[in-house]
Amino acid sequence: MVMELIKDNRKIVDRITHKHIDTFIDLLQRDKNYRYLDLLSVLCVCEDINISDNQKYITEVWLMKGNRNCVFYTDLGQKIGKVPGVVYVSTNMGRTWTDLRDFVQREGADESYLFLEHQLELYGMLCHGQNEFSIKVITQELNYLTWEEAFTCLSDEVLPDQLRARYCMLITTMFVDISENQAVTDKVKLSYIYEEVDNIEDVVDRTGSTTYQFFPTLNDWISKFLGKNSDMTASEIGNNMLVRQVLRLVHYLVSFGFYYKIEDIKKLLEPLMSLLDGRNDKPYPNISGKDGEEILKHFRKVGRYERGQETKAIVDAKCQALEVLDLFFDFILNQRLEKFINMFKVTHTEMNAPSGFFGHKTELAPMVYSDCDPLKSPGLVKVALRRLAEIFDSTSFLKGYNLVDVLKDLTHYKYDEIIRQSLNLLDRYYSAYNDLFSRAVQAQVCITDRSVEVYHILEKVLPKMRLYASARLTDEQTIELCTILDTLIKTCHLDGEEDEPHPVNQTILYNHGIIELCFTILTQKIDTKLLAQYSGQQKIFGKTFILLKLMARLNKLVQNRLFDRLDLLLKVQGVEVELAECIAELFVGNTKTCMKITGKQVQTVMSMVARCKETVPQFLDLLNAVVKVEELDLPIKRNQGFVMQYFMQFRADVAYVIDQDESAREKILMDNSHKDLQYLVAMMDMLATCAEGENQFIESICQTIFKIPELMRILNNPKVSDNLKRPFLRFILWVYLNSAGGMIESGAGDLPHDKAMWNYIETLNKTLKAVTDYSRENPRSAKLLVKKAPPKVARQLTREIIIQGSMHYLFDAVMPFLQIFCKNYYQPDLTMYPSEPQNMDILARNFKDFMSVIGPLISNEAQMKKLNAVMTTLMSASTLPITEIQEFQEQIGNGNGHLDVRSDSKKAYDSYYEAEDEINNQLNDFSLNMKKTYGGNNTVQAQIGFPSDLPYSEVGGDEELPLGSEFQEHLECFINRQAKTPREKYALASKLVKMMSISSSLTNLSEKEKLDQVNLDIKTLQLLRGLIYNEICKLPEGWEQNSSDHRKQLRVIDQVQDALDNCGAVGSVLDHLSRPQDEVVREVLVFMANLLYNGNESVQISLIDFFTGTREETFFFSIKGRMTMSAIATREKRHLFAMHQARMEDAIQQAKALKIAMKTGQLATNEITKANNFGSFLSSNMQKSALNLGSALNQKLGSSLSVRDNASTSPKPGTSLVVANGIHGDPPPAISQSPRGSALSSSVSVKPPMPNGVGVTSKVSPMTKPVQEEDEEEELGEDEIKELLGEDFGQTGDLEFEDDGYIELVLRILGLMCDNQYRPLQDYLREQPDNIKSANLVAETTRFLDILYGSVNSKSMPLICQLFDTLVEFCSGNFANQACVFDNKICDYMNHILRMGVFKGCSHMEVYGLKMSIATVIRAMSEENAPQDFIQTENPLATLAREVMESVDEHILMKTLSDAYTHMMNLTKASRKERKDDDYDDLCDLVQDVGYAYFQILLRKLAIEKGMTKEVFVKTKIDKEAWDYFDQGTMSIEVLKGEDLQTIYFRVRDKSVLREDIKEKFKYEVDRSTPSNKIRGFMDWSSDIMQDIKYQRKVLANPVGRILIKMWLPMNYAALLLSILICTVIMITWRDPKDENGDSDTNSRVPIFSIDENMYFYFLYIVGGIHNFLSVCIYVTFLLSNNPSFPPWQFFLRLIGKSNEKEEEFKTWNERKNPYDTNNLELNIYSIKALYYVVFVACSILGTIYYGYFFSFHLLHIAELNQLLKRVIQAVTTNGMSLLLVALLGLAIMFIYSLVGFAFLRERFFKEDEGRHCRTVAQCFVTITHHGFVDVPYTTFEGAMDSDINDVIMLSAIDVTFFILITTIGLNIIFGVIVDTFSQLRDSKWEIDKDMQNNCFICSRESYDFERQGKGFEKHVKSEHNQWAYLFFFIHLDETRPNDYSALELHVYNMLDLNRFEFFPLNRALCLQSDKYDTDEMIEQLQLSIKALDLKLSNQMMMVQFMANKIKEDDAHKLQEREKKKQKEWEDTQKTPRE
Repeated sequence: MVMELIKDNRKIVDRITHKHIDTFIDLLQRDKNYRYLDLLSVLCVCEDINISDNQKYITEVWLMKGNRNCVFYTDLGQKIGKVPGVVYVSTNMGRTWTDLRDFVQREGADESYLFLEHQLELYGMLCHGQNEFSIKVITQELNYLTWEEAFTCLSDEVLPDQLRARYCMLITTMFVDISENQAVTDKVKLSYIYEEVDNIEDVVDRTGSTTYQFFPTLNDWISKFLGKNSDMTASEIGNNMLVRQVLRLVHYLVSFGFYYKIEDIKKLLEPLMSLLDGRNDKPYPNISGKDGEEILKHFRKVGRYERGQETKAIVDAKCQALEVLDLFFDFILNQRLEKFINMFKVTHTEMNAPSGFFGHKTELAPMVYSDCDPLKSPGLVKVALRRLAEIFDSTSFLKGYNLVDVLKDLTHYKYDEIIRQSLNLLDRYYSAYNDLFSRAVQAQVCITDRSVEVYHILEKVLPKMRLYASARLTDEQTIELCTILDTLIKTCHLDGEEDEPHPVNQTILYNHGIIELCFTILTQKIDTKLLAQYSGQQKIFGKTFILLKLMARLNKLVQNRLFDRLDLLLKVQGVEVELAECIAELFVGNTKTCMKITGKQVQTVMSMVARCKETVPQFLDLLNAVVKVEELDLPIKRNQGFVMQYFMQFRADVAYVIDQDESAREKILMDNSHKDLQYLVAMMDMLATCAEGENQFIESICQTIFKIPELMRILNNPKVSDNLKRPFLRFILWVYLNSAGGMIESGAGDLPHDKAMWNYIETLNKTLKAVTDYSRENPRSAKLLVKKAPPKVARQLTREIIIQGSMHYLFDAVMPFLQIFCKNYYQPDLTMYPSEPQNMDILARNFKDFMSVIGPLISNEAQMKKLNAVMTTLMSASTLPITEIQEFQEQIGNGNGHLDVRSDSKKAYDSYYEAEDEINNQLNDFSLNMKKTYGGNNTVQAQIGFPSDLPYSEVGGDEELPLGSEFQEHLECFINRQAKTPREKYALASKLVKMMSISSSLTNLSEKEKLDQVNLDIKTLQLLRGLIYNEICKLPEGWEQNSSDHRKQLRVIDQVQDALDNCGAVGSVLDHLSRPQDEVVREVLVFMANLLYNGNESVQISLIDFFTGTREETFFFSIKGRMTMSAIATREKRHLFAMHQARMEDAIQQAKALKIAMKTGQLATNEITKANNFGSFLSSNMQKSALNLGSALNQKLGSSLSVRDNASTSPKPGTSLVVANGIHGDPPPAISQSPRGSALSSSVSVKPPMPNGVGVTSKVSPMTKPVQEEDEEEELGEDEIKELLGEDFGQTGDLEFEDDGYIELVLRILGLMCDNQYRPLQDYLREQPDNIKSANLVAETTRFLDILYGSVNSKSMPLICQLFDTLVEFCSGNFANQACVFDNKICDYMNHILRMGVFKGCSHMEVYGLKMSIATVIRAMSEENAPQDFIQTENPLATLAREVMESVDEHILMKTLSDAYTHMMNLTKASRKERKDDDYDDLCDLVQDVGYAYFQILLRKLAIEKGMTKEVFVKTKIDKEAWDYFDQGTMSIEVLKGEDLQTIYFRVRDKSVLREDIKEKFKYEVDRSTPSNKIRGFMDWSSDIMQDIKYQRKVLANPVGRILIKMWLPMNYAALLLSILICTVIMITWRDPKDENGDSDTNSRVPIFSIDENMYFYFLYIVGGIHNFLSVCIYVTFLLSNNPSFPPWQFFLRLIGKSNEKEEEFKTWNERKNPYDTNNLELNIYSIKALYYVVFVACSILGTIYYGYFFSFHLLHIAELNQLLKRVIQAVTTNGMSLLLVALLGLAIMFIYSLVGFAFLRERFFKEDEGRHCRTVAQCFVTITHHGFVDVPYTTFEGAMDSDINDVIMLSAIDVTFFILITTIGLNIIFGVIVDTFSQLRDSKWEIDKDMQNNCFICSRESYDFERQGKGFEKHVKSEHNQWAYLFFFIHLDETRPNDYSALELHVYNMLDLNRFEFFPLNRALCLQSDKYDTDEMIEQLQLSIKALDLKLSNQMMMVQFMANKIKEDDAHKLQEREKKKQKEWEDTQKTPRE
């Protein structure tokens, strides 16, 4: 129980003391129980880490001290006087001995035997990890176990296999895995000493090793043993365990290089390969008989793979064998790599040798150059491949073994480890070339003595370092490992310059695997409660971090590698100082790591700050490094937010030092030994950095911590050193001076004339003088001090330390401070402050002196820039004489501006290693060119042999696949070409899927194993993708345009996808989406994109089943996280770019101000003020302009900056720095949108704020009003700008837009998941109702556009297009998703992008592709009318389409339409050279598609917005032309979806494909009996017409066919005219032939001619020949036009199964037809018409041969060319059968009369001399038929009649009856049939015409309805329900890829595919429906108007009543007044004066 508690529990083992061990051994001595041995064993090794101290102590106490009565002795017989060669055992300290064979066999010896067995196990544990002390004690000093004894027991077959396995393990541990042996083949060698590279195999000298002495004996025994066990037996578990141990022994021997001879390798490989081959295994030893054979057969087929104890033993052995084989792969790769480098060495040596030294130049010389393209030189390729083949042939040790089949067989075992190892080796086997090339690129050759020295140091120390890396070390071992680490640390920096990295040595260390070893060391756990016990390990950890820090310094490869393990590093405890310094180095000079750090990681660091506080202030420095990008010297806003967020979260713990009162803080600053001093300084530095960049929120927090007066007191305090003032000055600069709130709000408004400020400037003058004087006196010391950063806090202040602090104080704080102060605050006022300009001049002079002294000593580019910048500012702000300004300018231009700022050590390094760097670069180029040579041409033809010149792999892109034959051969391993079904064919691919499942569950891997597993996962995903992609790449370019022709290949792709899906690929692969390795995630995304290619529905179903079945949230939040991180990174880059541009703008303004000062001399104070203020104002405004309006963005990132000359929109040239258009483009305006239903009109102007809150706000507003730009404003040329800005000029490469999160792939997958409008996933991506947390990926995708829509350029264009395409898939047919997208402002985004129109760096194809994507989104969101149930229930989605259309700006839509039309017209005028461009045709098609798409959107807008007319937006002439053009090629149809009528607009590419003769034929032949019959007939005809159109297009695609078709009528008329001409000539010139007598020769058919005979024949042959040619052409054209069928031949082909017709599953809906059904347009080759044209040609040829006789036949051709004559013939032929039957009846009657004539009238009335023969019945029949029709029988009988009345009666009866029956009745019957046919045809035509005039063919509604309610019947049948529009729509569907269908198109397609036609709007039309709705609306409006009028009248009546009452009151009042007046007058008159 105690043992199980302690086993592999490091915390308990570390707490076991020596006293405890003594107790355990005492117990063992008292009771020899083997369990105590187990207890001691677990104390020796814990988690496979040997505890050296415990091993040594147990060895001493158990084996060396005491009476040793608890040890069984074993020895050889010859040593103890027994039988030689026999091992004996003693259990009583050697008093008695027993033969070991007897000992293990005797009864009752179980406990003793177990004790011996566990004692041997303890021996192994004591010696584990090459413990030299224990090995020496056991094998030499005390001889407990010697080599002879161990080998004797191992080779003794009598002993139990389990015991032999123990001895084998001991041989491995004690005699092989010892310190004398070093591993040489367990890793790939990547560093080489150039002089030692040769073609001879390296041999490691092992003669000094103990193992070497007995290796021959051991080798022989191993070979024999493995030979005997070449086939494994499942029942022999012990033997299989022994085999495993023997293979483990072999593994060590191979690893240590003992197997290096070819014969030894071959001797080992043969039994090893046989042992691996599981097909040789058997269930038990002796198998015989039929039953045994059945058992064996079942075992080998199934049983051996099943899990079980027996199988486990076999699998363990085979896994060990695979590990041995893996070592051989390393061995082979090392040999090949050295031979490859030797090939380069030979090539390089011969290249650089004197001419003729080698006799010839090497053939591979061009391969060492980077600009070489070997594929252009076949001879070079041939030589290179031959050399590679030589290397591989000489190292092909595995050749001849069936390794591939063996490894494939091993993958069937149901054990994860053997599957993983087998697939790994299979990958290595088929990646030999690519591994060689990739390793060669990484390889490094050492040619300098110092590099060679470092190489030898590593070779010497690495074995020990590997040994100690995973062990618990003793004190001596700790010291030794620390010494090794110190040695390596010294190699990572330049001599004497600890801050300067050593790139060459960094690479050597990296190639030797130091990173992996460091991770191995750091993964050891330290118990923080036992730090005293772990002091040694703690020291090792610290030095390991120092080593990693130095390796990562300015080395992005190492930085990125360490950043990937950042979470692991943050968990290391005990060495926090070194940890913080190491991690901080990961972010120095590496923008990407700064961008990639997560908020959680920042929180972890801040929590460590809270935990460690002042003890580890370096964590604050780490946060400082995270916040600021050192290479750009700019802060990252996101990281600032993270730091401040968690600073506030942990403020109570971390901010105690700044939350003290002022006196306490001042006390800390004045005490250099105070424990909180460094913490306070670091805290202030971090806060200042977080406030940098004008972040008002952070500034407000910081302003509460320190006020300006306190800061000024600190800055003016002489007791505070300059070094400590640095963060405080930076704090006041970024918190108060350069703040986002402005000087008044920040409280810095009084600073310009604050006395404390000018006192501080006086202090600066003193500091400058002190530093200048010291530097002048001690230049060497000053150079070192200015280069090296001072310590944060110096306990003892020497003069050098003070000066050093002052120097960096000036550079890091004072200079940036003075720039801002002089530019934005300094306002000289000579009246009130006359001393300020003088003080500024003094400061400028002091800085000038400082620059003259310190400038030559600077070795840091950033310091030089700061110095130049501050000097420029001071000179501009000062009133110095012009001579001093000119002197400064010359100093910059001639000296300091071009100084080599490298340190002496760096210069020496560059000079010393220049040649080595060059040769390594050439080796890299050589390797890459050889890789390109092996890979071959990147075409489908070259890679997979399929005839296609399309690129196979996207080299350098996200979807790259390995090139070369080995990758294709690897793929073939997982394809069974003989399988009958796709599932069987790709059954082995399930092993790849299983591998991905295994990988997701792997844990506790070492660093090397993690890297190997990542590579294996990547290759596995590439293989899975390759299985699908190899079928995808067979599709031709542009196959989407005619997808129906490629259904067979698409079906093959589906089958591969389905096969992988059935293997569980979805679940196994998606688990890896959250992996931290971007390469794995990329491959997962690309594989999923291929798995979903073309919208595979089975995979979509598997996805939704996987999501709903597992409630998987990882996928959704991984996708959301990637999009969020990408959005944040883009914002940050935009913010950094803005600040970078603002900084360059400021520099230019300062330079201009200085130039003005130089031009005008000593400026007046107010002029300086104006110039500075103007510069500030202009800089601020140009920043806003660049950020908000993008008016100055006209160049790509990295391009040269120029000055823009546009007086109307920008300042004069020279006043503005042009902002590059990288990720930033034209920033977007503000997006504001009312809630749905009240979207803002596009005409409303919206003030554009800062995009996404990103950018730099204006600087502090100047106190005075900016002056206007003057004519004498100085201009700066581009060269001057370059010289001024130096490396900053265009240095924005890291800020360019990059799809870091593979968002384009993510969006493509999301789109494919919803492809074909798969509704379940459309909804699930929006909301996951069954998950705890739901991620709305539809909304996230739309919101991501907020980051991109204002910065459209060539880099972001593919991503933006993909985003819109994904939105299309989300929205198609899904109203909820449409609403979600609309609510996230999609319309505003699209309006803005369309307004921009032109995007920098984008081709026309890209721009129009984007416009097309936008149009598709608009169509998807607006094409459907709301369902009636939405309207009835007042669902908000009912008005969605209307809201979308109202939100889209119709004017910009029209402008886009007009632009497309204009561009299209320009393309038609392109020159011949331009037309030959590869993209010309594609561009023409795309531009037209864009025009039609926007035209259809506008049509939809007109249909939705009632009352709007096209005149609203069609205003210009171009608009009208464009409208008319696209109107001609656009048609619309109405379809029924559910119960709702919908309108579909579509483009008709070519209306001429529908022939008029077909339309006519359809018109009169289709069944019009009922509406449904009409639709069925129309669909039947449509299928036939579409097939005919397809055929016609094929014919017309051929130039000859196109000419013949076009010339059909001309050729026919020409042939007819020639026939008439020939016949006319014949009629004129022919005469009867004459005999010899001159009489007419009636027997001759040869005429004579009235003209010269030769002339006639010339005419006949010429004209006849032309006629022959035309006849043949007519016949060929007839065949081409009608595609005649050969029914018997087709029947025969179908009968034998050789029909060339498509299989049923590959047919489209219009091709699926019963082969026995008639085709309405089919022409049988044996038809009358076809035979007619055969006769036509034959007669033409015969006519030419036979004088012209046969040309008369061609006159009948006029009937074929005239419709009237055709109808005449049709009248006869329509009822031809009736006429034929009547004719047969007539002939029957005539035959009767012939018999009568033969019987009664022969010879009497039928006389031969008169031509009436009747000797036979046949002659009588001919005579009666001839004369009966021509002149009736009477004329025949009349001459022979006599007076015999009987004859007269008989003849009269015959004559009269014949006349009645034949002449009268028979002929009238015939004439009647013909007349009736005429009448029938006429009536049918009239009925058809009437139907067409009165009824709509589609909806069958009568014309009256449309005349009464709609817009007229004619408009309806031509525009709304045009039957041919439906046909063209079907053609449009057929030409469009199903995945690209809109919702309505897909609905119609699905109905057609099911042979259902319910989508036809029978008895319904939108125009009638709209009228009904309009009428209801009108009634409702009328009712409302009446109510309103009634209310208005009521109000007016009330007003009238009020006025009437008012008038009455007024009248009454007036009357009352009059009465009062009269009363008063009367009273006056009645009064008399008093007398």
